[in-house]
Amino acid sequence: ERSRALTTAVYTRLVADSVVVSEEEVKSMYQAYRYRQHLRHILLPDRNAAELVRRELLSGRITWAAAWQKYSVARTPLNGDLGWMTPEKLDPEIVYHTYRLQPGGGLSSPFQTSEGWHIAQSIERELHSIAGYEMMNRPIRDLLRSIRQTERSAKLMAILRLQHGVTYDSTVATLAAKSFVETKNMHQEGTSATLEIDGSVPEFTPADTARVIARWNHGGRFSIGDLLHAYSDIPPVMRPGLNRMELVLTFVESVALEPFIAEYGAQTGLEK
Repeated sequence: ERSRALTTAVYTRLVADSVVVSEEEVKSMYQAYRYRQHLRHILLPDRNAAELVRRELLSGRITWAAAWQKYSVARTPLNGDLGWMTPEKLDPEIVYHTYRLQPGGGLSSPFQTSEGWHIAQSIERELHSIAGYEMMNRPIRDLLRSIRQTERSAKLMAILRLQHGVTYDSTVATLAAKSFVETKNMHQEGTSATLEIDGSVPEFTPADTARVIARWNHGGRFSIGDLLHAYSDIPPVMRPGLNRMELVLTFVESVALEPFIAEYGAQTGLEK
């Protein structure tokens, strides 16, 4: 349909195709890959909490151990100590945001992974053997491209939120998230792994389904009931995890703003 085609065109032309990764950037990242790092992190529920913790750490108002004890939503490992890590053992987002850190106290900016928001620190690092540049060029370039596309997509959504007066109720989103479970679980037995898909859809009271997660100009609204309807329409194997508030908001935004994305595509001439 027209709306979906325009939405796809927006992401293709204005997000995916607009990202350029230079050879210098790849070479710089390759140099960072030559080190393994002793890392620690604090896992936070949202960006605001992560920015608050980073400010307190930078100002010296709180020690790392105290910040982890007070704020981290992950209770293991102790003090968030990840030990010695090489890039292939980490999520790409963690690699991107930590492998330029100087050891001995430098803090990363807040960054998001599927687990939540992180503040990371490099305690120490040392050189280790990696594959040659020619072999590493493509995976590093793909990593940088993926990160840039995510950043560009976030900027586009921010523009649309501002244009259409979109606001979110994080309290309602948190309420919704508490009823969702992990959609995919991997179980390892010896050398074989089994992927379990949870296809269940949570149930809410009529009063809760009427609660509004998002509103926008001219009376637009998106409720928990709308969330359940959109979620149920997705095949179980393709359903995203919605067991955290920010995951719910991301999903709601992708559904609720689709007409605005299509309209933006038409305004920028992509329909032609």
